[in-house]
Amino acid sequence: MDWKLWCSSFIFVAVTALKLLFPEQTNQLREQVVILIDMDMDYRPWVMEVGRLLSEESVYEVMGEVAERQDAIPKEYVVAHTFDAPIDDDRETNIDDEILRKIEAFQLSQEAYASYEVPANVSYAYDHLSFDYTAPVEGVCSSGFGYRVHPIDHAVSFHYGTDYEVNEGTPILAFADGIVTDVLEESGYGKYICIEHEDGWRTLYAHCSSVSVKTGQRIQMGERIGESGQTGRVTGPHLHFELICDGVYTNPEFFLT
Repeated sequence: MDWKLWCSSFIFVAVTALKLLFPEQTNQLREQVVILIDMDMDYRPWVMEVGRLLSEESVYEVMGEVAERQDAIPKEYVVAHTFDAPIDDDRETNIDDEILRKIEAFQLSQEAYASYEVPANVSYAYDHLSFDYTAPVEGVCSSGFGYRVHPIDHAVSFHYGTDYEVNEGTPILAFADGIVTDVLEESGYGKYICIEHEDGWRTLYAHCSSVSVKTGQRIQMGERIGESGQTGRVTGPHLHFELICDGVYTNPEFFLT
């Protein structure tokens, strides 16, 4: 733990100093550092390498070397085997750089849980959507899709959606055009809404404080369907959002900022 704290401080101080001289490259480096610091791993080889570079080469040479390293994050920390379906071969044509970064970040976030089997009704694969869509709320992701330590049970469990931290009463918008199939309330999800979309896709919006739609109602993308809250089993106000295709849960973060 002492190593992790010391190394985190050292790396961030170095990156902050270098950012003034080489901002674009240090922004990319910072994203990688944040991912690595969040993992339980040995930082000593990284610190030794940074120290060697800073002592033997100029700042610009160091940053140039970092920028040229496409494998700056060790391949052993990329959990490619967790994807249960192939990503399109022609990545440059079908998947943009932002989505590739999201996929890599998700892989890294699940590295600590590599010993756990992916649930049968879950896909880690990215799939294109054939329809327009929008974010259901504007908020910060407080708990992502995949395995995590449950904030209430304090045990590892699978999280079938993404939690967005928002104030109570924040408008919830429909992810895409569709038809409301369920408006229900139960102990876990609290008040929640389900909407059916094209091609077998479905979305779920949980922990609502209020609902402004009814079953069978046709909804347009971006239409207000309710307000966020903290009904059900929660630690605070947020929106729990799920994205499902033909009964299989997928990661909403691949599609949302």
